[in-house]
Amino acid sequence: MAWDAVREQIEIPPIIGQRDALLARVKAYIEARLADPELSVERIAHASNISVRGLHRLFAEDPKGSVSKYLWQRRLFHCAEKLRDLSQVHRSITDICFSYGFSSASHFSRLFKDRFGVPPARYRVGPED
Repeated sequence: MAWDAVREQIEIPPIIGQRDALLARVKAYIEARLADPELSVERIAHASNISVRGLHRLFAEDPKGSVSKYLWQRRLFHCAEKLRDLSQVHRSITDICFSYGFSSASHFSRLFKDRFGVPPARYRVGPED
């Protein structure tokens, strides 16, 4: 009888509020570590005390997609902000993308163009704009 109660506790999905709170904590963890090129799904799961599978399930219903997609999209968004910021015009595109966890400028450029429709150099604001 006690075993049945334990089994029921394990099989009950997390309450929606708990799931949302965990998702918010995971997203905050990601946001705080976007510059870390070693940030990975495995590291995020470990830091959040959940399995990699549990992390993927957590993001399964997220409108922004998988945890990996979320991570790359957040990095791209921050890079795009810096490219449009006049106070950052002195920084190279490579410096900006490396500062948000990218380790390859060509990979960054490909993802950026796929996301924003133009290469980073065309997206960038210059002093004459």
